[in-house]
Amino acid sequence: MRAPFQGNFQHAGSNPAWLDEKDPRRADFSEREAVLDLWLCDFVQVPAALWCAIFLLLAKNNGSECEFLAPEKAGVCSYLESIGLFQILQENGVRVDDRRVAETQSRGLILPITRFDDEYQVGDMADKALDVAKIRVGSAQHILSCERNIRRIGNERSTACSITDRCLWSYSVP
Repeated sequence: MRAPFQGNFQHAGSNPAWLDEKDPRRADFSEREAVLDLWLCDFVQVPAALWCAIFLLLAKNNGSECEFLAPEKAGVCSYLESIGLFQILQENGVRVDDRRVAETQSRGLILPITRFDDEYQVGDMADKALDVAKIRVGSAQHILSCERNIRRIGNERSTACSITDRCLWSYSVP
């Protein structure tokens, strides 16, 4: 299965309709190969990047050989590398054609895509994000705003962990 994307890939709702039938969460998912081809994407929004990670990791868990083809545009490719997408995929056995983009660190990034397995890791993630935000954000008003948002996100993720009683492959970008 090869799923090509183009333009501004915003979120899972931007997927081609036929891809709904190829959902690796479904019991009948049996693709031998899963390739997400973002070569023609002009940009990839964070929700789309998270969807790519989860889709490929679930497909890999179901026994598929998986590959991620990064966008042709060097800037978009560098952005996806900087948020940690390539690293997460490679660490889990997904082939990544990353165009050999140099490792970067985004100046505006608070925390890269981060895996968490339980509510304690969610708290650690929120604390790290808050520490970075305090360093990078100037005014006290902005710091308070960041802190409220990071705590809100942390609480939502923690609630998801306690409801499901097990977080399997939960990822977040605060």
